[in-house]
Amino acid sequence: MAKRIPQKPVRKTTKKEKYVQGVTDWLAPANEFLTQHSKKVAGLIFALSLALSAVYYFEGYNSPLKSLYKWENSDMAFFDTWARHIEGGDWMCDTVLHPFHDWHGIVASSYLNAYPDVAAPYYQANTHDGILDSIAARKALINDIYKGKTFHQEPLYTYMLAASFKLFGYDYKWVYFWQFLLGALTNVLIFYLGKRYFGALTGLLAALLVMLTGSILVYEMVVLRTTLTNFYTVSLLYLFLLLLEKPNWKLQLAFGAAAGFTLLGQSYFILFILPALGWFAWTHWKSKKEVVINLAAFIGALLVVMAPLFYRNLKVGIPMSAVASHGAMAYIPVNTKYASPMESFSIYVPSLVKIRHDSKGKMLPAVIECLKTFDGIGDFMKVYIQKINGMFMWYEMPNNMSYYMYCQYAPILGQLPVRYYFIAPLGLVGLLLGCWKLRRRFVPFVLMTVVSMVPLMVAGNLARYRTPLEILMSLAAAYLLIELAQYYIQKSWKPLFISMGLVLLAFLYTGNIVKKGLFVYNSNDLVSMYGNHYLQKLVVLEEQQKNDEYLDLTTDMMSYLPDYFFKTKITDKVYFANEADCCRYASELMNVHLQTLQLFNDKQKDIAFYQDRINILKAKADNFYKK
Repeated sequence: MAKRIPQKPVRKTTKKEKYVQGVTDWLAPANEFLTQHSKKVAGLIFALSLALSAVYYFEGYNSPLKSLYKWENSDMAFFDTWARHIEGGDWMCDTVLHPFHDWHGIVASSYLNAYPDVAAPYYQANTHDGILDSIAARKALINDIYKGKTFHQEPLYTYMLAASFKLFGYDYKWVYFWQFLLGALTNVLIFYLGKRYFGALTGLLAALLVMLTGSILVYEMVVLRTTLTNFYTVSLLYLFLLLLEKPNWKLQLAFGAAAGFTLLGQSYFILFILPALGWFAWTHWKSKKEVVINLAAFIGALLVVMAPLFYRNLKVGIPMSAVASHGAMAYIPVNTKYASPMESFSIYVPSLVKIRHDSKGKMLPAVIECLKTFDGIGDFMKVYIQKINGMFMWYEMPNNMSYYMYCQYAPILGQLPVRYYFIAPLGLVGLLLGCWKLRRRFVPFVLMTVVSMVPLMVAGNLARYRTPLEILMSLAAAYLLIELAQYYIQKSWKPLFISMGLVLLAFLYTGNIVKKGLFVYNSNDLVSMYGNHYLQKLVVLEEQQKNDEYLDLTTDMMSYLPDYFFKTKITDKVYFANEADCCRYASELMNVHLQTLQLFNDKQKDIAFYQDRINILKAKADNFYKK
């Protein structure tokens, strides 16, 4: 008779274990559900993104935002001029075409005064009947500084504008439409990228974080390359991740073509492409034949896409691979000891002129000359620590356009709930967590993140250069939030508290880079918006003596002026020069409206209100400058 084997008593599941198992069982199916229905989720992300873009469009299109690209001292105006020139028939762009903003004129004058031997041929060529055309001489110098027929900036975006003009006429609503599509597609790719790296829940959360960030959405209705650059960032990283997982020559062709188009739009991505290819070769070196075939496919696709650039350059007589000419002139002003990275665009002209002359506009000599200006490592670190801080500060530094002014005309931008103030510290900790847990698999993500920092290190802390980094930080932040939720659910207190401690430290760092009381407007923001959109129209209406329309337009102008100028008190201190300048300019705008009220409106209450506002704003500005 067989012996009976005693069985161990079954241990009851504790309440804690039931809770963890229940939540985990719920999270896993949710993740699996999102994975199985990825296309539907992507479709919803795309639709919601377009819906937000549509609200933005209808709120802002008939406001001063519509005219901002006409501001003569902006990159938008140059893109417009350049694209119209191409659309007009010169598709080869066989001409010398570069911007000539106010600061270019100042630099050119200083250059010609500092170097008479350089100035002589320009003066001689632009003197007619004994009269010197100094503007033409300065423009000629700037054109030569920017290397003649070399494209001023990478040309793809401008050719896209020209194609849009050719197909739909000079109507920017079509430009904004395809930028809306690019923005929506970028959000979809963020979902797919996050899904492959971290899981579908993280991908969805990351897409929502980016979609609901007004400081990213804003650029979809700006004539700048920002939205296109965001697309490059995400699409290039996503394609490379696919390639690492399942290498084949067809996918490599797609990556090569994408790399070509990207370089035609933003050449700094070469800093991602070359190391990425090296990483691919190193991680797949055991299959040498596969590596060679893939690299050959990549190079072939890249050359095919870039062939039109090579042909055009040879045709017009410049170096075959030249993509853009603005590198040294963009680098020098913000990389000497005189640089002010925390200002929108500050130029110390004597230094710029000297270094440009001594380096002959070549990038490496310019870098060396810039380094020579520093008195020591302390001076160097002072400038570059400011640049690093600018990557993670909450402030959206304006340049060409201001996010804060756009919020005046399209309220949805300010109403969207996600702020970089929260994303930056979460993203920093998410990056650390990804490096710790994902190791080698996280290398491409870290590489693209570092590359996205390059424009900020090279050209300053401008918000429009930071949006690709904001997107990657949003992905890292989403990853962290999901991981924190998992730690909490599983009662993994140690990693949870360590992560929360790091988040707190990151918040203490990023939240104090720039004080919350910073005055966020600059006088240029007001000039570009109000001066560009309203004042010319007011001149025309005054000439036509259309008094009612004149009053309506000045009233409209007042309705868009930031609330600060209507609420600030004489006793409120002014701490910043930009605040004093804005007070002075706003008082001039109000004075235009006041004079209109006095002529065409007898409402004494309104007249008294604006007179009081003007007096307060002028007094605040005067008191600041008296100090």
